[in-house]
Amino acid sequence: MQPDPMQPRMYDDIERHLGEADDFAAAAVPTGMYLAWCANLHLLDTDFQQQHESLLLRLRYREITGAEFFIAACGGRFERSLLNARGQAFTDHYYPHFLDDYREVFGADTYAVKDDWAHYDLLAPVLMRHLMAPPEKASRSDSSAAGRLRKWWQSWH
Repeated sequence: MQPDPMQPRMYDDIERHLGEADDFAAAAVPTGMYLAWCANLHLLDTDFQQQHESLLLRLRYREITGAEFFIAACGGRFERSLLNARGQAFTDHYYPHFLDDYREVFGADTYAVKDDWAHYDLLAPVLMRHLMAPPEKASRSDSSAAGRLRKWWQSWH
């Protein structure tokens, strides 16, 4: 499959965050958490997974954080080629809005978030809701059916 020339080849780069972050480690946290989530949901490219098998294992066992993985495996560059087709489709659509959700979860200071698994666990459900959300048109048509179901269900009370 040929890459879509209309889609970005790079989603993010640590250098983009260095101006606002206090240091290199803090700059890697947001993208690292997103990449860790992609790894945990098997949204990474098969070749990339094979190349970084030991790092991925350490990430999944929570021996390293997403930011550490982002630096060690990706060199601070989050490229489209790191993801499989499902990961690319989701990230193409969602990643431009990721930092908005990140700030909603953690507050306005994007780079003050501690690089740990407790914070990742607060963000992961937000990402999962976006991944599992039905497309816009389906959610509109399903909402009326869901409303009817709720009304029917409520009648049993």
